[in-house]
Amino acid sequence: MNIHTIILAAGAGSRMKSNKAKVLQRIGGMSMLQRVLRTTANLKLKVDSCARP
Repeated sequence: MNIHTIILAAGAGSRMKSNKAKVLQRIGGMSMLQRVLRTTANLKLKVDSCARP
């Protein structure tokens, strides 16, 4: 069975008082987005990506 993953990531990070997007904030040395992508890879899920500049 193929399981596809859609990751919805948004947020300016302004409440975090940062110029970085929220998903790029580092937690424990790794960005939030990296953590999600690593988890999907570990679960062998297919990630369909779409990025908005």
